[in-house]
Amino acid sequence: MSVNWKGDLVIASKLGFVFSKSVASNSKIIMWLRPTVGWWKLNCDGASKENPGRAGAGSIIRDCQGQMVLSFAASLDIQTNASAELFAIVKGL
Repeated sequence: MSVNWKGDLVIASKLGFVFSKSVASNSKIIMWLRPTVGWWKLNCDGASKENPGRAGAGSIIRDCQGQMVLSFAASLDIQTNASAELFAIVKGL
């Protein structure tokens, strides 16, 4: 799959968005894989706006067909990134 980043930047600039040049980062495409037959997979994430700051967390459990079994999302009080991540893991489990 090809992405035309230069064309996207031109369109965004015409819409009035301003961009500053930044150092290129190494990036790679990551994809989700289904769990083995008979298993479920837990994916979770937590983050805070600052560290500490307003935080949120969420998890999703999918079966071996990729179908959602259970999910949640939560707004959290002021927390660190690590505590938001841990909240997502514990709540997901």
